[in-house]
Amino acid sequence: MVEVITQHAHPDPHGTLEAKIGFILKQAGVPVSEIDQCMIWAFGIDWAYLNIATQWADRWIKRHPGLPVIVGTESFVETVFAIGTMYLVAKQKAALKIGRG
Repeated sequence: MVEVITQHAHPDPHGTLEAKIGFILKQAGVPVSEIDQCMIWAFGIDWAYLNIATQWADRWIKRHPGLPVIVGTESFVETVFAIGTMYLVAKQKAALKIGRG
């Protein structure tokens, strides 16, 4: 599970990458309990072991060919925030499909 910073207005610059990601996703509206699931949706179960600079973009394109390419095109904070936003939209669309079934 990803450690999430909850008591600071900004992520600790010396904190873990996972904590920084968790903080940004929380700001995007991803529930704390779904932060790991969000990153698994975005990049797969091994997301924490991928190199951000060299592997995130390729993995995103392979997993989400119909979605805009957001990885590698913006700042780290903007990219992670966009991932959280797209996760929430995908989750909502999935819920609508199940509800119509």
